[in-house]
Amino acid sequence: MAYIYKNITGNTATDLEVQEIENNKYTLSTMSLCNIHTSDAVLIDLYLYRTEMTDSRSIVGEGGDWNDLESTTYSYYILNNVKIPNGATLVLDKEDLDFDRSIYNLYIKLDQADSAVDIILK
Repeated sequence: MAYIYKNITGNTATDLEVQEIENNKYTLSTMSLCNIHTSDAVLIDLYLYRTEMTDSRSIVGEGGDWNDLESTTYSYYILNNVKIPNGATLVLDKEDLDFDRSIYNLYIKLDQADSAVDIILK
């Protein structure tokens, strides 16, 4: 059983890159999210994300322009603005983490620039 350890800081959306776990052979059984900020609570968004490209041309090569691709993004939230007090840990189980890793990426976003969360994936 593989473990992945990550430290996430700041308020930029971050790809947790779980689709690379053993080439999708293993399911995620738990995710532990621990707020390690010294005094502040953190609000967490945890979501599935994918981009789908579609061809908007009616005929392939129409007008000689091969760049008529449109992208549509899809986001599905597992957690949305969930507050974790400083020093507290939230644990998600297998049912919360069951998704097709060949299609979706798992992203996390924290609310503040000085936010810090340790993540353990099993």
